[in-house]
This record gives sequence, C-alpha cells and structure tokens, in this order.
Amino acid sequence: MSRAESPLNRKQGVLLCAALAGLAGWTETHAQESLEAARATRAYAKNRTARYSQGDYNLKAGPIEFSTGATLGVEYNDNINTSPTDPESDVIITPFATLSAVWPITEYNRLSLDTGVGYSLYLENSENNRLQVSPRTSSDISFDFLVSIFRFNVHDRFSYSQDPIRNGSVANTAEFGQFQNTAGLLTSWELKDWQFSVGYDHTLYVYNDSFSNSDRTLHSIFARAGYTFSPALVVGLSSSVGFTKYDEGYRNDSRNYTVGPFIEWMISRYTSLSVSAGFSKYEIVAAGAIGDTEAPVSFYADVEFENSFNEYISQSLALSRRTTESVGIGSSFLESYIARHNITWDVIKDVRLSTNLFYEDSKDVGGPRAEKFQRIGAGISAGYQLTQHLSTGLGYDYITKDSNIPTQEYDQNRVTLTANYAF
Repeated sequence: MSRAESPLNRKQGVLLCAALAGLAGWTETHAQESLEAARATRAYAKNRTARYSQGDYNLKAGPIEFSTGATLGVEYNDNINTSPTDPESDVIITPFATLSAVWPITEYNRLSLDTGVGYSLYLENSENNRLQVSPRTSSDISFDFLVSIFRFNVHDRFSYSQDPIRNGSVANTAEFGQFQNTAGLLTSWELKDWQFSVGYDHTLYVYNDSFSNSDRTLHSIFARAGYTFSPALVVGLSSSVGFTKYDEGYRNDSRNYTVGPFIEWMISRYTSLSVSAGFSKYEIVAAGAIGDTEAPVSFYADVEFENSFNEYISQSLALSRRTTESVGIGSSFLESYIARHNITWDVIKDVRLSTNLFYEDSKDVGGPRAEKFQRIGAGISAGYQLTQHLSTGLGYDYITKDSNIPTQEYDQNRVTLTANYAF
C-alpha cells in the first residue's frame, strides 16, 4: 500500500506527532535570535500556504474553513525536576486541543489561525500543574495580502511552556516557564528569476520568577535575496540585525549582526538539501551585573537534509552551529553545536513508527561561572490508526546531560501514551 493510500493521513500524522512531541521530552535551543526570527517567519508563511493548497481544512462555517483535533496524553516521567541526586517521578495527564482556521477573503488575501491549548495535571506533585499553549510550534494569527507584485504577511506568534528540558542551560527544576510572543511584518516579491524578502519582528520573552533576569525584548530586521537557477535550485544571500534589551540589569544588552549565503536545492523528487552559513557578531550595548564582558564574534551554520528512501521510509537530518542569548547561570551568551536525526517508517498498515536522535554540545561564552555541557537524547514512537478519525500513540524518550558543573547534570526517561481524535 502506498503512503498516499495509508489511512494515517497527513493531518492525523501531524496531530499524532505533535501530541507525542508535546507530551514527551524533546528539546529546544534558541538559535541566533535575530536570524531565527527571520527563518521562523519565512517558514510559517510557507507552511500556511502549503496547508491551504493541500486542503487540510475539513469543516466550514460560512466563509471560514477550519479543522480541529483533541488529544489525551498520559506520561510517566522518572525525573520531572531534572535533578542529578534527588529525582522525583510522576504521572502526568494532559488533555490538549488544536484549532486551525482560514478565511479566504479573496483569491490572494486570507486570514488564518493555528493554535493548541492544553493543561498538564501531575498526580503526585500538583504544584507543577501547568498550562500549555502551543509548546512545540507557536500559535499563529496571520493575515496575507497582495499589492501589485508584493506579498505581505502580518503575523503574531505566541507560545507558553514550562518544560525545563526545552533549554539545555536549565537544570534542577521542574518548572521553566517561558512565554514568547513575536509580532511582525514580512514582505516578499519576485523579479524574473530573483526572489526578495524583507521583514521586521518584535519578540517578547517572559519567564517565571526563577528566570526573570532573562526577560527581554528583541527587535529583528532581516533581508534576503536569492537567484533561481532552476525550479529546483535557489542560491542567495541573507542578513539580519537584532537589538536585545533586558528588563532587569543582570544580563548584557546587545546588538547582533549576521550575513551569509544560502542554498536551497531540490536534488530529486525524494531528496532536498538546504544549507546556510555566515558571519555573526555581538556587541555589548550596556553591561549587566553578571560580570560577563565578552562579546562573541563567530559564525553560524545550518544544514537540513530530507530524503525518502521509498514510499514507506523517510528521514531528516538537521545540523546547526549557533551563538545565542543564554538563560544559564554564568553568561549572557551560549555557543552550541546541535544535531538531530529522524526516521519515519510506514511499513506496516495503519502504523507509523518514528525514531529520533539528538546531540548538543554547548558552552557559555565568558562569565564567572561558565558552563560547558553535552546532551544526548534518543526516542522511539509508534502510532496506530484505529478509525478514520481516532488514533493512538506510544512513545519513549531518554535524555542525559553531562556538565562541568555537577549540579547541572541529569538523566531523564519518559514514556507517553496518547489518544488522538481528528474531527
């Protein structure tokens, strides 16, 4: 049976993977923040267009098309407080709901919404009960419109999560509350074989009390130009400028700059490659009480490779090197090398298997208590389609952190069971 014929269709597969990822312990590391703002804005615009063109909306109310889903997850976690010496285990129950909607005002103008909201209940440690708002992929409100040859996208993305595993610098806590909101404008246009885009994002980061010294505002300006050598190959140059201002005087306010080439290559129908790399520089605008006076001058690099071996097995590989603002105990900046690999197996009827690997090597840049750490993670999940709308999932994830600061080390195992309904 081909993948196209599989009852585990794209929308249900996305819902299942999001449920397992949102309830299990996969990680997040902020990239060079002005550069990442540009990448995220372009990616969301591209994904919205793909969702609408592929008809992922199966319900309708007047002119508005939408789709909804619901998930109930049960997770066992043997170290919810990411502790090296006194781990606490718990069972966590999380109901979660998703909504995607689009209003096609005209052929070229549309208003869209994507969001997900859940609540995690801890059976033994109720003080850790927490709200989740699109913890893996931000909620997004967006308006797309066309003026002459210019395509405009006005957007507001937001998320809220309290999972400490999402940031490698965090340990010895069960709660790492982070609210992130990005509002901005992206403009893109084409002139013959050239593609251009320019944009601005305003991003607000707000953390819980234990990490409030990392509350900050980021202003990002970014631009990109690419030449289309063929429908399968685009080569160009991208750049960004970012301005970071902290609410408290503990960390360093800074400016950062990036510039470098990129390549997007659809090698074949089944294989694609995206590469970007370049120069990055930070400048300290106002020194904070942290005592870190080093401003990193370095480079960034990203490689994303996707390949389908056949109609049943596909893989993805992502490699990156980044400098970013840190929430760690010893520095305002963090340098990271990160690798992720995922394989999806559709070899059994109505069953989707997925395996994933993760590696991170990071270090604080300067500071009186600079941390160096490595994290390794591995996971496996399986989804089974019970009916046209109902599926189940079972996942296991393991992550370990090794640090030059012993109190920052931990090991964690998670087992997750989910039931998913796509309306």
